[in-house]
Amino acid sequence: MQDFPETQLPDTDREELSPANKRRGIIRFVAILLITAAVAAGLALLVNYLVFEPFYVNGPSMQPTLDGGRSDVDEDGDIVYLNTVKKPSRGDIVVFSYENRHLVKRVIGVPGDTVLIKDGELYLNGELMSEDYILEDMADAPYSDQTFLSLTVPDGAYYVLGDNRNNSSDSRVFGCVSEDDITGVCWLVRRASDGKLHLL
Repeated sequence: MQDFPETQLPDTDREELSPANKRRGIIRFVAILLITAAVAAGLALLVNYLVFEPFYVNGPSMQPTLDGGRSDVDEDGDIVYLNTVKKPSRGDIVVFSYENRHLVKRVIGVPGDTVLIKDGELYLNGELMSEDYILEDMADAPYSDQTFLSLTVPDGAYYVLGDNRNNSSDSRVFGCVSEDDITGVCWLVRRASDGKLHLL
């Protein structure tokens, strides 16, 4: 029977298998795991803040698109979720601050657009707008004595209207909204009627 020489592990291998080295390996693994979990939690909070910031709709100004519940009851309407990093575009629904309140309206005009309201009709850059999302045809400006309005949206501002045109205080009343006052763009809504999520 042939004898084989005894094989011995190199000193370095014996060190790696030592109890002290095993403990160090476990500590490193746990540390990496904790750091990874902390980074993931931080990213989740950041995404939640930037993309999922919630806002309760209050009042009838955005009907029929959004249900604001009863004006005298807080937090009984739809909940919209805001993307706080997206730049508003025409047709977007936005939340903005005005006189220490937060309002929700639809963006009609962006910087450089010409907005014309005449005889209850809305024109954007000279073209009559077809709006299938409004509650009813627009009467003459409901909160002023204007029957004719024409303006060019300035840089850094937006012209906004409520979908319930005859029951909405909006840019017809307080003018264009500064970009700095816009909290975010609505992209998701939880309906008060059924509790389900719907894309906007």
